Amino acid sequence: MAKLTVFKDGVKKNHTHLIHLCKAGKWNALIKVIRSTPRAVLQELTFSSGLNLFAIAVSANAPEEVVRELLTLCPESTVEVDQYGATPLHLACLNGTTPEVVSMICQHDNGQSARILDKDDSTPLHNAVEYGCMVIKKRHGKKTFADVESKSKTSSMPSTSENSILSEHREYLTIIKILCDVHPGQVHVATKNAQDTPLDIPHVVLLCNDVSREGHERICEIYSVLRETSIKIWREKKRHCETAGQEFASSNAPPTSSSEFLVPSLADSSLTSGGLE
Repeated sequence: MAKLTVFKDGVKKNHTHLIHLCKAGKWNALIKVIRSTPRAVLQELTFSSGLNLFAIAVSANAPEEVVRELLTLCPESTVEVDQYGATPLHLACLNGTTPEVVSMICQHDNGQSARILDKDDSTPLHNAVEYGCMVIKKRHGKKTFADVESKSKTSSMPSTSENSILSEHREYLTIIKILCDVHPGQVHVATKNAQDTPLDIPHVVLLCNDVSREGHERICEIYSVLRETSIKIWREKKRHCETAGQEFASSNAPPTSSSEFLVPSLADSSLTSGGLE
């Protein structure tokens, strides 16, 4: 799914200014316009690819005030889907968002949007994990890490940019945790085309072998969150089988521990044969 294609061709002529305001990040102006627009009109607006205004706003990383306003004016918008079957939560997680916005959406519809699959059977968790790993690859590619390591020799304190990168990672780790708490079963949902679950995505990224030691460790953090969720599901299934007097198949065992992801050295960063299953 292309990122932010909502701002390209195919937009209805009426109310296209709302899209331009989102694209430009003119949120105060957007709030003024939507407050003066009849609620029925806002609720019926459909733009490129079948997206509603709420989806466009969260795709553009709208602040909490705008998200709250749109949820009030268009309460059903969180569970509406575009032509690809994606909800606004799918798009927010795919394009970069905040834990606060994800929490607001999930609380607003009682987690319903977190349970909706798009046409490829991707969940919002798939998108969040994909985005989180993509950012790690961008920030912690081997060449990038070599530059950071060189700079670190002249200062014992992390630079502002390094603090910002860490904060960005922590935010998306929190988003992944929120989604796992809202709908734990997402961790085992496989997409139609690639047959990947959210648990598989960190594995695929590490197989590319193009992230630094620090990047490797942060991807393992993402995997650990997913694995802990998988273990909780496994324990619940096991308890249910034991209560019902049924045999629990060993094939239902949870995935391998992230500790088996041996962090590569800077000299030799090849992956070991252990890791994700």
